[in-house]
Amino acid sequence: MAGFAAILLIQMTTVSALAAGSAQLASDVQVADLRCEYMVDPLGIDVAQPRLSWKLESPWRGQRQTAMSCALYHGLVPGDQRQKVLDNLVTMIEKNGGHLDAGILGTKYLIDSLTAGGRADAVYTMATKTDYPSWGRWIAEGATTLWEQWDGNASRNHIMFGDISAWFYQVLGGIMPDSGAVGFKHFIIKPQLLGDVKWVRAQHESMCGTIKSTWEIQGDKFNLKVAVPVSTTATVYVPCDRHRVGSQGPNTIRTDDHTRFVRAEGSYAVYEVESGSYEFTSPLPR
Repeated sequence: MAGFAAILLIQMTTVSALAAGSAQLASDVQVADLRCEYMVDPLGIDVAQPRLSWKLESPWRGQRQTAMSCALYHGLVPGDQRQKVLDNLVTMIEKNGGHLDAGILGTKYLIDSLTAGGRADAVYTMATKTDYPSWGRWIAEGATTLWEQWDGNASRNHIMFGDISAWFYQVLGGIMPDSGAVGFKHFIIKPQLLGDVKWVRAQHESMCGTIKSTWEIQGDKFNLKVAVPVSTTATVYVPCDRHRVGSQGPNTIRTDDHTRFVRAEGSYAVYEVESGSYEFTSPLPR
């Protein structure tokens, strides 16, 4: 058994060395379920080269931006745990200096799951970083296209990290398809006010025509102009001071004729509109 103990000691030392390769996680990694020839603490073995196995246990299991956001994106997290996982994901990003830590697949999950969970602000923080790894660093290095890798050592004309472009349209511009309609026959305009962004101009060429969403902050007012193509309709979410709308009604928002106020929802006043061009002016959310 002395030989077995020596072999086991060597294997455990190797495992410990591998775990120590990550300073952040090494202290939490524990070796468990040690086995020799599939047996726990055997009295003896009759094998010249025994098979050894073990498990590594750590509270950090699955604690990666891609793993957590992928589970949220695909609905794998139980409903009563989604907020906890989302909060842990945001905390992880904050501990990483506000940077993303994902590759070509994980970046999409990260952007979409954070936005769906109401944390588009965390995406904005990542999107505006200018040091490695970030889109801003590419721009600082003179990039005019999307690159394949964060370090720029592969193709420099690649769409793999391009989901941030869709995010600009859907979140900053607010142009989103309605999942219950086909081909933008009905769509949603719901811009989000993030960071120090003061204006946005976005348009999408749909099968029915050009959809436009243009907004600007002017003092304490928010001004939104939208264009709805012929034969389509839209639901427009206008950012506003919900307390004033709640106490004074939708008249606090100046709008064109042929718009129909539907409800107040969070920090938005919601309208239904048919084809045409419209302008909304509202008191800024507080």
